[in-house]
Amino acid sequence: MIDQAFQGQGYGRAATLEVIRRIRKEFPDCRELFLSFEPENKNAESLYLSLGFQHTGRVEEEELLMRLALE
Repeated sequence: MIDQAFQGQGYGRAATLEVIRRIRKEFPDCRELFLSFEPENKNAESLYLSLGFQHTGRVEEEELLMRLALE
């Protein structure tokens, strides 16, 4: 999570890209990542879509689930 005072400054994108980079490096056999977010958080949805995540159509604990293929 990024504190509200710092949202919209690229920190979420940078952090998410770094997590993806580290997972690819440390777990080279990992073929997909999943994440979830609250449906009303349209900024998060836009960010994840721009990074290549796709909707799965599933809901987990009232959050939308997205998937990123790492192949």
